[in-house]
Amino acid sequence: MRGKITENLGSKLLALFIAVLLWFHAVTEKNYSVTRPVPLRVKNIPANLQVISDLPGSLLVTMRARGKILIELKFFKPYAEIDLRRAREGKNRITISPSDIKIPNDLDVKIESIEPMVLSVELARKIRKKVKVVPLITGIIQNSYAVSQIKVIYPLDERVTLIGPAVWIRNVTHVFTDSIPLNHIRGDSVLTVKVIPPDPRVTVVPESVRVKIFLEPRKEARIKIPVSFRNLGKNYDLKASHYYLYLTVSGAPSVLKDTTRITAYIDLKRFPPGDYILKPEVVAPRLIDVLDVEPHEILVKIRKIGVKYPF
Repeated sequence: MRGKITENLGSKLLALFIAVLLWFHAVTEKNYSVTRPVPLRVKNIPANLQVISDLPGSLLVTMRARGKILIELKFFKPYAEIDLRRAREGKNRITISPSDIKIPNDLDVKIESIEPMVLSVELARKIRKKVKVVPLITGIIQNSYAVSQIKVIYPLDERVTLIGPAVWIRNVTHVFTDSIPLNHIRGDSVLTVKVIPPDPRVTVVPESVRVKIFLEPRKEARIKIPVSFRNLGKNYDLKASHYYLYLTVSGAPSVLKDTTRITAYIDLKRFPPGDYILKPEVVAPRLIDVLDVEPHEILVKIRKIGVKYPF
């Protein structure tokens, strides 16, 4: 039995291969319809305008073609392309036609449907605006030093130019750099840092700035600052157990010379008449570390003027 199976094995395998090839040829010669996502590309945007609407990354396109061609399209991928040469500022209604679906190698493909077929494309006029760069630092110095100054040394005016639609940059007053970790800094350092745009589609010129970090030996100090009581109603009065706080702060000596920018407050906006034990909010410049606050809590008594209370 085994001998009959292996007899003329080469001829049998060749016949099987030819049969499979003929079957594959017959199957792939038939026409089929498939629906696939097709990437969307935009070209010829007017130089003074920019697309601000969120366009889909792809369109669903139903294509009809022979099986062989559909297999080829697995490797030579089609794409949709819209031409904005004649688009104007504002909203533009763009209709996608079969001719906008680009088929590589001029393969014989019929476009049966496109979803969506109509796109709303909004264009806005680009403007240029100069804004200040603020270096963003993270972490702490891993030694007995502290940061005394962080300065943008290039550009010299510490400003970059934003290029983009007014709607995105009109109200922008400053931009941040990428984070600068302080953990590995051991002395005065100059770093080149990328600027983070307010929107990924906004162009920043230059894209990076040079930042110099100055260090001084770290010192501690004990200071006294007043507590402000915010949002107390006009017809209300208050008494507090403490009107000042004692802070232990740490930082570079040149920075600690000016502690007037450290503030402490308690917000009373949501507190009706009564007695409360509240924790002050302390706000310090980023180069000053607040190590301790005394007292941690303050007794605040709120009373409405002209009203007698049983407490």
